Amino acid sequence: NSLSAIMAEAESHRKVILLLDYDLKGRNLTKKVASMLQKRGMNVDTSFRREIRAMTNGLANHVEDLKRFSS
Repeated sequence: NSLSAIMAEAESHRKVILLLDYDLKGRNLTKKVASMLQKRGMNVDTSFRREIRAMTNGLANHVEDLKRFSS
């Protein structure tokens, strides 16, 4: 499944930046994946997620919505 693929890919890196959707499903998945990776001793960064949310004034609920904000 996709969660297994995320975990497998992440394990080959020292630091993981999580940027998932901002809806309820994305928030829950972010928490779940971050927790799982941190338990495996990985450095998980969610700061980009928070910064992008602030920069878009909450107008992007899905990662695909971000293209509206590019120039």
